[in-house]
Amino acid sequence: MKENRLRAKLVSIVLILFVSISIVLEKARCLEQEPERARDKPESEMSPEEKQARKEIQNAILHGKRTPADNAAEDLKREITFAKHSEALPAQEAREEREKSESEKTPEEKAIDKGIKDFVEGKSLLLPSDHQYRSARRLTASINRDTPPTTFVTFEKPSGFSRTIKFKNSYWPTTFSVHDNLDGDLARQCYDRGDVFVLGGYVTLSDEAWFKSNKLPYVIFSSESPKTTTDELIRAAALTIRPFEPGDAIILNALPSEVGGVRGGLELKRMGLSSTPDKWQDAKKQIIEAAGSTTIIPATKESVSTELSEGTKNVLFLMAHSDSQSIYLPGLKGGKLSYRDLESIVRDVAPNRAIVLLACRAGKDRGEQRSLAKLFLKNRLATAVLASDGDVYATSIAGVLRTLLRDKGNLNQSFGDLRTIVMDLSGIVGMVKKG
Repeated sequence: MKENRLRAKLVSIVLILFVSISIVLEKARCLEQEPERARDKPESEMSPEEKQARKEIQNAILHGKRTPADNAAEDLKREITFAKHSEALPAQEAREEREKSESEKTPEEKAIDKGIKDFVEGKSLLLPSDHQYRSARRLTASINRDTPPTTFVTFEKPSGFSRTIKFKNSYWPTTFSVHDNLDGDLARQCYDRGDVFVLGGYVTLSDEAWFKSNKLPYVIFSSESPKTTTDELIRAAALTIRPFEPGDAIILNALPSEVGGVRGGLELKRMGLSSTPDKWQDAKKQIIEAAGSTTIIPATKESVSTELSEGTKNVLFLMAHSDSQSIYLPGLKGGKLSYRDLESIVRDVAPNRAIVLLACRAGKDRGEQRSLAKLFLKNRLATAVLASDGDVYATSIAGVLRTLLRDKGNLNQSFGDLRTIVMDLSGIVGMVKKG
């Protein structure tokens, strides 16, 4: 704060000096021209002020005294002397500030001194004033819930025993590069705990585990994303941390529907599922109760295709059994939606919606064939897809939905076991197109 006051005072003095010199020089120029104008103009045409000026000049010359021009020059000299003395005051105050003993400094002054020292020694990435400015910009960014403060994190390929991690805040122009782990002091300076994080590059399972254990909301990027601008990417990530509203969501229910030992057993066999029909019906009943007022519709080939291609709700839950390549539909003759069927469902423009695939292995690639989650992104069916590489258990869905609605939580918190995919960050940080 003291540095800022001294700097402001110096700027003010320089401005005063410039204006003062300009005025005095103009006065001197005018006064020097007065004798010339006076000699050229008849006395009958002179104003009383001009007559008085001529008289003063004549008397000064006659008696060897100072003319008005001489007086103006002296005034100018005094102005310059005063300005130079005033200009030296901030420097003098700065010297006095440096000469203060530690006991004389306020806590604020000590903190600033430490911040500057840490920056010079490489222990801090920003000067104290930049820290304050970045915080102010982040506060402004947090006002809009559609584009919340976001930090892009790129993990570069490890080299030996070290690797570089790059951090780019949506609210700060500088990209930070640290050769550190996520727990390092420098890495912690690169973000705010209230940010949403988008991870890309060589992301490891331990990296994801670190974000989960520290309760930091994050998403993983896929190269299949239909979004390319900074704002679009941030909006896609923001969908996962927005407070959940039942009216903004819809559930497609493709869980087993047949009752009775025979029909139910045949349906489960067709789907390749274990357990008993009664247990599946009990799990489905709990899910429906937990969903509260959220709209639930039975999943058929037509309803799934229509909702994926035309649906407008912000969040779509698709509850189904999957073998990572197909989605099984309920009923003895419900059939399934094959990978090729799903591949044919395409939108011209991706809606700003999140799809939660509550289906086994929907986030797992199969050889060179992309996962269902990536396929949905490629076909512009959503801007964010939450899916699992492994199994999803129907018995756990009810509890998650109940907590989501009761606590008005968000998808990222409630479905933390699913990977949220939006776009591949490799090569994006530092050259993303502005939205």
